[in-house]
Amino acid sequence: MISYKYALFGWRGSVVPKAALIGALSGLISAGLKHMEQNGIAPFAGFHDWFVIETAAFSGIMSVLGFLVIFRTSHAYGRFKEGSDMLSNFRACLWGTASATIAYSNLSKKPREEIDEFQHMVIRLMSLFSGMCLAKLEGEEVTDRSINNFGILDCTGIDSSTLDALVNEPASVELVYHYIESLLAQGVQKEYISMPPPIISRIFQQLEKSFATYNSCREVAVIPFPFPFAQATTILLLMHWLMTPLVVASWTKARGMAFTFTFVWVFMLWCLRAISMELENPFGNYANDLPIKEYQMKMNTKLILLLKPSVRKAPKFNNNYDYANGLSSESLLHSIVHASCLTELEGSTPDQDTDDDDDDDDAEEDLSCMASEGLGYNFVRK
Repeated sequence: MISYKYALFGWRGSVVPKAALIGALSGLISAGLKHMEQNGIAPFAGFHDWFVIETAAFSGIMSVLGFLVIFRTSHAYGRFKEGSDMLSNFRACLWGTASATIAYSNLSKKPREEIDEFQHMVIRLMSLFSGMCLAKLEGEEVTDRSINNFGILDCTGIDSSTLDALVNEPASVELVYHYIESLLAQGVQKEYISMPPPIISRIFQQLEKSFATYNSCREVAVIPFPFPFAQATTILLLMHWLMTPLVVASWTKARGMAFTFTFVWVFMLWCLRAISMELENPFGNYANDLPIKEYQMKMNTKLILLLKPSVRKAPKFNNNYDYANGLSSESLLHSIVHASCLTELEGSTPDQDTDDDDDDDDAEEDLSCMASEGLGYNFVRK
């Protein structure tokens, strides 16, 4: 996906060059017709007399074609937005499954070595499942090379029979999903996941939701825009490309105007068509598609985070910390004033710092009054 600040510049992923080329060719035809008419070149010497089309008729044709092209473009953006939302849900559900599994297994009373082995296998299978789902969405077949290209976490320790079963298997994603369910069920049986059954069931529900979301994304990636609609739109665009030079040349009196009007009309519609083709499938490997491989790298980073010893235990207060008074009005006032002063210092210039001291003193007095009245939570610093 392309990150940009100014949409006017940049050619990577742009539809402008192709649409401009098509519009320029049509514009040159229009200018050529006008030139031959003005110079009496046969058979276009009397072109303006024998080719006349009413403005209303051509406007009607433009309206129908514009509706078709805009409808397809809006539908394509809807598919892109839907695919992006579903992929975000897929990543969130998969991460929630892994996080809950690691958190619950850290409470198990089984030997730490067995828990570590179970957790490492969970993390590797989660990374494998994520990578294979994303690879399928991009249209890649599951091979040893594609597994390595997608940056899946270390799978060399997994038994070879399991990995061999995945290669060139049409239902490889479903097979990895089954492996994860089997591993989680085994963890419950061996008491590696130590929680009541109603809570453990949430892990399987999250995993099932991620798999269902993947299948929804797969539908967007595989099912194209309806062929009859796409074919009719393309044919009408070609007819418009051929008719517009004739029509504009008969309306205008100068070659430059003939080229300009023809170029703008053709360029506009072919731009919309190119945009719709770029957005219809958001899971490809083109410039305007979603950054699938980047998502996999981010997922790996989050999964590795769960294996760090520092995240095994829940956070707790320091010894002798008075947490009961930590949310008092005075503490809140101090934290708010401190954060506000830092924000102002970051956004102020040296000349402004001296002038703002008096304002800060007045603001602190106002804060004290507000805190005494119990209004500290609603304070907004100007």
